[in-house]
Amino acid sequence: MESGYACFCGNNPDYQRQGEAASTECNHVCFGDHTQPCGGDGRVIIFDTLVGACGGNYTSQTGVIYSPDFPDNYGSSRVCYWTIQVPGSSLILFNFTFFDVRDPSDMVELLDGYTNQVEARFDGSNPPQRAVNVSSDFVILYFYSDRINHAQGFAMLYQVWTIYALATLLILTVIAMVAKMLLHVTVKSPPITSSEDCNQNTSSEPWIIFYRPSTISFFKKKLKNHHGDLSPLVGN
Repeated sequence: MESGYACFCGNNPDYQRQGEAASTECNHVCFGDHTQPCGGDGRVIIFDTLVGACGGNYTSQTGVIYSPDFPDNYGSSRVCYWTIQVPGSSLILFNFTFFDVRDPSDMVELLDGYTNQVEARFDGSNPPQRAVNVSSDFVILYFYSDRINHAQGFAMLYQVWTIYALATLLILTVIAMVAKMLLHVTVKSPPITSSEDCNQNTSSEPWIIFYRPSTISFFKKKLKNHHGDLSPLVGN
Protein backbone atom coordinates (compact mmCIF):
# COMPACT_ATOMS: atom_id res chain seq x y z
CA MET A 1 0.00 0.00 0.00
CA GLU A 2 1.19 3.50 -0.73
CA SER A 3 0.74 6.93 0.84
CA GLY A 4 -0.05 6.54 4.51
CA TYR A 5 -2.54 9.40 4.45
CA ALA A 6 -4.37 7.98 1.39
CA CYS A 7 -3.80 4.26 1.01
CA PHE A 8 -4.26 2.33 -2.22
CA CYS A 9 -4.25 -1.43 -2.62
CA GLY A 10 -1.98 -2.99 -5.20
CA ASN A 11 -2.40 -6.18 -7.20
CA ASN A 12 -0.28 -9.04 -8.49
CA PRO A 13 1.14 -7.12 -11.49
CA ASP A 14 2.15 -4.31 -9.13
CA TYR A 15 3.92 -6.80 -6.87
CA GLN A 16 5.73 -8.42 -9.81
CA ARG A 17 6.76 -5.04 -11.14
CA GLN A 18 7.71 -3.32 -7.88
CA GLY A 19 8.73 -6.26 -5.67
CA GLU A 20 8.96 -6.01 -1.88
CA ALA A 21 10.27 -2.85 -0.27
CA ALA A 22 12.84 -2.98 2.50
CA SER A 23 11.39 -2.94 6.00
CA THR A 24 13.22 0.31 6.73
CA GLU A 25 11.05 2.05 4.14
CA CYS A 26 7.89 1.13 6.07
CA ASN A 27 8.77 2.82 9.35
CA HIS A 28 7.57 6.31 8.56
CA VAL A 29 5.31 8.17 10.95
CA CYS A 30 1.62 8.64 10.16
CA PHE A 31 0.38 12.18 9.64
CA GLY A 32 -2.74 11.41 11.64
CA ASP A 33 -0.97 10.00 14.72
CA HIS A 34 2.74 10.67 15.19
CA THR A 35 2.94 7.94 17.88
CA GLN A 36 2.15 5.17 15.38
CA PRO A 37 4.86 3.98 12.96
CA CYS A 38 2.27 2.77 10.45
CA GLY A 39 2.84 4.88 7.38
CA GLY A 40 3.92 8.18 5.93
CA ASP A 41 4.78 9.70 2.57
CA GLY A 42 5.67 6.44 0.90
CA ARG A 43 4.76 3.19 2.65
CA VAL A 44 2.70 1.73 5.47
CA ILE A 45 3.14 -1.37 7.60
CA ILE A 46 0.48 -4.00 6.95
CA PHE A 47 -0.92 -5.69 10.06
CA ASP A 48 -2.72 -9.00 10.31
CA THR A 49 -6.46 -8.49 10.02
CA LEU A 50 -6.93 -10.11 13.46
CA VAL A 51 -4.87 -7.35 15.09
CA GLY A 52 -7.29 -4.73 16.32
CA ALA A 53 -10.39 -6.70 15.32
CA CYS A 54 -13.46 -6.64 17.54
CA GLY A 55 -13.93 -10.37 18.07
CA GLY A 56 -12.70 -13.58 16.49
CA ASN A 57 -12.49 -17.35 16.83
CA TYR A 58 -9.26 -19.06 17.89
CA THR A 59 -8.61 -22.81 17.72
CA SER A 60 -4.79 -23.06 17.71
CA GLN A 61 -2.65 -24.23 20.63
CA THR A 62 -1.32 -20.72 21.21
CA GLY A 63 -2.14 -17.23 20.01
CA VAL A 64 -2.26 -13.51 20.75
CA ILE A 65 -5.47 -11.49 21.06
CA TYR A 66 -5.49 -7.69 20.83
CA SER A 67 -8.06 -5.14 21.92
CA PRO A 68 -10.18 -3.47 19.20
CA ASP A 69 -8.37 -0.86 17.09
CA PHE A 70 -4.98 -1.91 18.53
CA PRO A 71 -2.31 -0.49 18.37
CA ASP A 72 -4.41 2.67 18.38
CA ASN A 73 -6.73 3.53 21.27
CA TYR A 74 -9.94 1.52 21.38
CA GLY A 75 -13.12 3.35 20.48
CA SER A 76 -16.16 4.20 22.57
CA SER A 77 -19.05 1.84 23.26
CA ARG A 78 -17.23 -1.24 22.00
CA VAL A 79 -18.59 -4.69 22.86
CA CYS A 80 -16.37 -7.51 21.60
CA TYR A 81 -16.24 -11.28 22.03
CA TRP A 82 -13.43 -13.69 21.20
CA THR A 83 -13.78 -17.46 21.52
CA ILE A 84 -10.85 -19.75 22.31
CA GLN A 85 -11.88 -23.37 21.80
CA VAL A 86 -9.28 -26.14 21.50
CA PRO A 87 -10.75 -29.67 21.83
CA GLY A 88 -8.64 -31.97 23.99
CA SER A 89 -7.15 -29.22 26.14
CA SER A 90 -7.38 -29.46 29.93
CA LEU A 91 -6.30 -25.94 30.83
CA ILE A 92 -5.80 -22.61 29.06
CA LEU A 93 -3.23 -20.13 30.39
CA PHE A 94 -3.86 -16.42 29.75
CA ASN A 95 -1.07 -13.87 30.16
CA PHE A 96 -1.62 -10.16 29.53
CA THR A 97 1.69 -8.96 28.10
CA PHE A 98 0.26 -5.44 27.74
CA PHE A 99 -2.67 -3.86 29.59
CA ASP A 100 -3.71 -0.21 29.35
CA VAL A 101 -7.36 0.12 30.39
CA ARG A 102 -7.71 3.25 32.50
CA ASP A 103 -11.44 3.67 33.04
CA PRO A 104 -12.96 1.52 35.82
CA SER A 105 -16.06 1.11 33.63
CA ASP A 106 -14.07 -0.44 30.78
CA MET A 107 -13.52 -4.12 31.44
CA VAL A 108 -12.05 -7.37 30.21
CA GLU A 109 -13.58 -10.68 31.30
CA LEU A 110 -12.72 -14.35 30.87
CA LEU A 111 -15.80 -16.59 30.86
CA ASP A 112 -16.31 -20.33 30.79
CA GLY A 113 -17.55 -21.04 27.29
CA TYR A 114 -20.08 -23.63 28.42
CA THR A 115 -21.61 -21.97 31.49
CA ASN A 116 -20.79 -18.26 30.86
CA GLN A 117 -19.45 -18.11 34.41
CA VAL A 118 -16.96 -15.26 34.91
CA GLU A 119 -13.54 -16.73 35.71
CA ALA A 120 -11.66 -13.40 35.88
CA ARG A 121 -12.49 -9.71 35.48
CA PHE A 122 -10.07 -6.81 34.96
CA ASP A 123 -10.56 -3.07 34.56
CA GLY A 124 -8.77 0.24 35.12
CA SER A 125 -8.79 -0.16 38.90
CA ASN A 126 -8.08 -3.90 38.85
CA PRO A 127 -5.39 -4.72 36.26
CA PRO A 128 -4.10 -8.28 35.90
CA GLN A 129 -1.18 -9.00 38.24
CA ARG A 130 -0.31 -12.50 37.03
CA ALA A 131 -1.30 -15.14 34.53
CA VAL A 132 -4.78 -16.66 34.75
CA ASN A 133 -5.54 -20.38 34.42
CA VAL A 134 -8.95 -21.57 33.24
CA SER A 135 -9.64 -25.31 33.49
CA SER A 136 -11.64 -25.68 30.30
CA ASP A 137 -11.20 -26.22 26.58
CA PHE A 138 -13.63 -23.41 25.71
CA VAL A 139 -13.18 -19.84 26.97
CA ILE A 140 -14.81 -16.57 25.92
CA LEU A 141 -12.92 -13.27 26.13
CA TYR A 142 -15.24 -10.29 26.58
CA PHE A 143 -14.35 -6.60 26.24
CA TYR A 144 -16.51 -3.56 26.94
CA SER A 145 -15.75 0.17 26.75
CA ASP A 146 -17.91 3.15 27.66
CA ARG A 147 -17.88 6.62 26.10
CA ILE A 148 -14.98 8.23 27.99
CA ASN A 149 -11.33 7.75 29.02
CA HIS A 150 -10.15 5.52 26.21
CA ALA A 151 -6.70 3.94 26.22
CA GLN A 152 -4.58 1.65 24.07
CA GLY A 153 -6.16 -1.55 25.37
CA PHE A 154 -4.43 -4.90 25.79
CA ALA A 155 -2.42 -7.66 24.19
CA MET A 156 -3.01 -11.11 25.64
CA LEU A 157 -1.10 -14.32 25.00
CA TYR A 158 -2.93 -17.60 25.54
CA GLN A 159 -1.43 -21.09 25.68
CA VAL A 160 -3.23 -24.44 25.79
CA TRP A 161 -2.17 -27.30 28.07
CA THR A 162 -3.26 -30.89 27.48
CA ILE A 163 -3.53 -33.61 30.13
CA TYR A 164 -0.30 -35.17 28.85
CA ALA A 165 1.61 -31.90 29.16
CA LEU A 166 0.27 -31.38 32.69
CA ALA A 167 1.26 -34.94 33.68
CA THR A 168 4.77 -34.40 32.31
CA LEU A 169 5.07 -31.12 34.21
CA LEU A 170 3.92 -32.83 37.43
CA ILE A 171 6.45 -35.65 37.04
CA LEU A 172 9.29 -33.21 36.41
CA THR A 173 8.24 -31.17 39.46
CA VAL A 174 8.26 -34.26 41.70
CA ILE A 175 11.68 -35.33 40.39
CA ALA A 176 13.07 -31.85 41.08
CA MET A 177 11.68 -31.88 44.64
CA VAL A 178 13.14 -35.33 45.39
CA ALA A 179 16.53 -34.30 43.99
CA LYS A 180 16.48 -31.17 46.15
CA MET A 181 15.68 -33.21 49.27
CA LEU A 182 18.50 -35.68 48.59
CA LEU A 183 20.93 -32.83 48.02
CA HIS A 184 19.84 -31.23 51.30
CA VAL A 185 20.43 -34.49 53.22
CA THR A 186 23.85 -34.92 51.63
CA VAL A 187 24.94 -31.40 52.50
CA LYS A 188 23.70 -31.69 56.10
CA SER A 189 25.51 -34.97 56.78
CA PRO A 190 28.61 -34.29 59.02
CA PRO A 191 31.79 -35.19 57.15
CA ILE A 192 34.59 -37.27 58.68
CA THR A 193 37.44 -34.84 59.27
CA SER A 194 40.30 -37.33 59.24
CA SER A 195 41.12 -40.98 59.49
CA GLU A 196 42.20 -40.44 63.12
CA ASP A 197 38.61 -39.77 64.13
CA CYS A 198 37.72 -43.30 63.16
CA ASN A 199 40.40 -44.73 65.48
CA GLN A 200 39.61 -42.78 68.64
CA ASN A 201 37.53 -45.63 70.05
CA THR A 202 38.78 -49.19 70.23
CA SER A 203 36.75 -52.23 69.32
CA SER A 204 36.37 -53.09 73.05
CA GLU A 205 34.07 -50.10 73.52
CA PRO A 206 30.60 -51.05 72.27
CA TRP A 207 28.01 -48.58 70.97
CA ILE A 208 24.23 -48.50 71.17
CA ILE A 209 22.40 -47.33 68.03
CA PHE A 210 18.87 -46.00 68.33
CA TYR A 211 17.08 -45.82 64.99
CA ARG A 212 14.10 -43.67 64.17
CA PRO A 213 12.58 -43.04 60.71
CA SER A 214 14.04 -39.54 60.60
CA THR A 215 17.22 -39.80 62.73
CA ILE A 216 19.93 -42.23 63.80
CA SER A 217 21.46 -41.61 67.26
CA PHE A 218 24.73 -43.10 68.55
CA PHE A 219 25.42 -43.56 72.30
CA LYS A 220 28.78 -44.74 73.59
CA LYS A 221 28.62 -47.34 76.43
CA LYS A 222 31.24 -49.07 78.59
CA LEU A 223 31.34 -52.56 80.06
CA LYS A 224 30.93 -52.77 83.83
CA ASN A 225 33.49 -54.83 85.76
CA HIS A 226 30.92 -56.58 87.97
CA HIS A 227 29.93 -59.88 86.47
CA GLY A 228 26.68 -60.14 88.42
CA ASP A 229 24.75 -57.58 86.37
CA LEU A 230 22.13 -58.90 84.00
CA SER A 231 23.10 -56.38 81.34
CA PRO A 232 26.74 -55.59 80.58
CA LEU A 233 25.82 -52.13 79.23
CA VAL A 234 25.66 -49.26 81.67
CA GLY A 235 25.93 -45.50 81.38
CA ASN A 236 29.14 -43.51 81.55
